[in-house]
Amino acid sequence: SVQTLLTRQVSFDSALVTFEARIATLKTLKDELVKHSSGSTAAIQQSEAAVAARWKKLQQASDTRKSKLLEAQQMYQRIEDMFLEFAQRASQFNSWFDNAV
Repeated sequence: SVQTLLTRQVSFDSALVTFEARIATLKTLKDELVKHSSGSTAAIQQSEAAVAARWKKLQQASDTRKSKLLEAQQMYQRIEDMFLEFAQRASQFNSWFDNAV
């Protein structure tokens, strides 16, 4: 169900928060390596930039998925509300019809 997927997404988002500290540590390590390195500075910066870009893409994908799940949840809630309203109106009609006949 959508609720199950949404619960899993919230857990995934919590795990992302945990990894965010590691990404920050990676940037700090990159800065230290660049500071003390002479020949491989470009490669170090390129590697860190690639990791940062993938991290940002992952966060964006996670946000997009969560938004879509929330939209689906709202849609299913609207459908459920419509079924309930129909059932109430059908009950009223059946009562009226039974009394009219």
